[in-house]
Amino acid sequence: MTRSIGDDPILLLEKAEIATSGSFVVWSDNRGGDWDIFGFDFYNRRERPLVRAPGDQRSPAVESGLLVWQDDRKGDWDIRALDLSSGDEIVVAEGRGDQVRPSVSNRRIAWMDDSSGNWDVMVRDLDGRSINPPPRRAGDQINSVLSGDLLVWQDSRDGGWDVYAWDLSSGAETKLTGEGDQINPSVSGNVIVWEDSTTGDVSYYFWDRKWGRAYARPGPQSEPKVYGNRVVYQERTADGWSLRTFDPNTWRDREVASGAGDVQFYLDQRLAWLISPSGKFGLQNLGSDQISVICQAPGDQTYPAVSGDWVVWMDNRTGNPDIYLYNLVENVEWPLAAGPELDMYPDIFDDVVVWMYYEEQFQSWAIRALDIVAVNRTQLQRGISVPSRPSISEEMLAWGDLPIAAFGWRVQKKPLYSTETMEAIPPRGEQPDAGGSIVVYQEYRNDNWDVSIWSGSSRTPINAGPGNQKNPTTDGSLVVWQDDRSGNWDLYSYDLATRKVEAVTNHPSNQTNPHLRDGFLVWQDDRNGDWDIRAMDLSAGKEMEIFTGPGNQTDPRTGSSKIVWVDDSMGKKDVYMYEIYRE
Repeated sequence: MTRSIGDDPILLLEKAEIATSGSFVVWSDNRGGDWDIFGFDFYNRRERPLVRAPGDQRSPAVESGLLVWQDDRKGDWDIRALDLSSGDEIVVAEGRGDQVRPSVSNRRIAWMDDSSGNWDVMVRDLDGRSINPPPRRAGDQINSVLSGDLLVWQDSRDGGWDVYAWDLSSGAETKLTGEGDQINPSVSGNVIVWEDSTTGDVSYYFWDRKWGRAYARPGPQSEPKVYGNRVVYQERTADGWSLRTFDPNTWRDREVASGAGDVQFYLDQRLAWLISPSGKFGLQNLGSDQISVICQAPGDQTYPAVSGDWVVWMDNRTGNPDIYLYNLVENVEWPLAAGPELDMYPDIFDDVVVWMYYEEQFQSWAIRALDIVAVNRTQLQRGISVPSRPSISEEMLAWGDLPIAAFGWRVQKKPLYSTETMEAIPPRGEQPDAGGSIVVYQEYRNDNWDVSIWSGSSRTPINAGPGNQKNPTTDGSLVVWQDDRSGNWDLYSYDLATRKVEAVTNHPSNQTNPHLRDGFLVWQDDRNGDWDIRAMDLSAGKEMEIFTGPGNQTDPRTGSSKIVWVDDSMGKKDVYMYEIYRE
């Protein structure tokens, strides 16, 4: 007896027809044997079924807590809606023929209806507000999209495909296109875009200015979507697909994401895409900062770090310290090092993760590394007496050790891609941080804590003034630390090029635990009575409030325009993230 692998049910699972609203993404999913609607919230990283009913539920759209879709539970396609807050389901349109492809804006819903023998565009306001819907026309009117009072669609009344706009307030209709075929319109506010299938270009039109033009670019551009003043479109590539974005006011164009296979995408505050046949999602912020939960698993999640598309942390959900990793593109969590062994204190730079691992057979600790892209595990250092958090940069690994308790902590460093003689007597010190080719650390001298720089074989104390200087951090060109010379903890910096010391913060509260990477400085701050997270964009000298809420937010880390921290507001320790939008 033989069986076709292609008929295996697991290989027939599909996801399709993605749509988004803020941090919420919805899609059609056939895991139950027919098509249902599922959702995923990028804020709390949770998936849940939204509509499970007989027959198929397809083509979801969502806005401001209202989900709409096409539904064939009665034998043909109807339009239904679900209030995601109350759970109330509404029949929007049913009857003769099919009603399909809904669009929603401000509790108004548009859809396609073929009850007349050809496709027409229909509109309903769920709150009963007065609108002027378009009349039935000759030919087909399809692919309707709503934004406020503006309705656009693709229309064949003149023989080819054109794009029309309709003002629901005034009842005025406008033909936007001329020769050739124009398809796949999208609208947001006063900006309308469409695909010109004759030229292979994307066109845009400013409704308020009554003016538009083609965005000409080599190669074919397809399926444009717009939100605000941002247009995203797809290009086919030799390897699969590329999603690109441009601003019609400036024509600034850049690639957002690319990959193999086929892709569907949707755009609002975020760009989300669905890759076939893998069924994996991707997500990019395109216009605003965003907060999300990385992990709220049982137990405590601590010592987070972030770089590129990865967040790593220490996790004791099993009662044992393990290392977990989260992929921010595919939104997948996986245990990097989990089991009966002790795995602690991770750090990450680019795609390389390092952490402390207890080698029971030697009764000592080692530093292990994982190159995520190459899927290569390496042991970088052995024979460490006491574990502490290692630090990794593009060139250097640094860690602390306590080989003889009476002699105090020592700082060690090791180049990642070159050789350097390890010093027989490494410097006394704690809290090392690697940045570029240097390591900074705190050292107890003359009855207080000072900050020192270790580069090659040279160790240079920073003449930072009276009081204590602790918890230094560096990106290889600037050193920042917490400093109590004024009676509370402030942050100070030292420029390695100019040797200039400057106060970064000057506030009667405390600013502690700084971390510096990629042009952003982040710290924990108690000006509101408990610990919160603040940051500074060093290029602009602009201080930012990142997160202020109940409980304490501590141990912040930054990298690749992202900030992670530990939050104890739920009575345990969880990991949160803030994504900083940068054009």
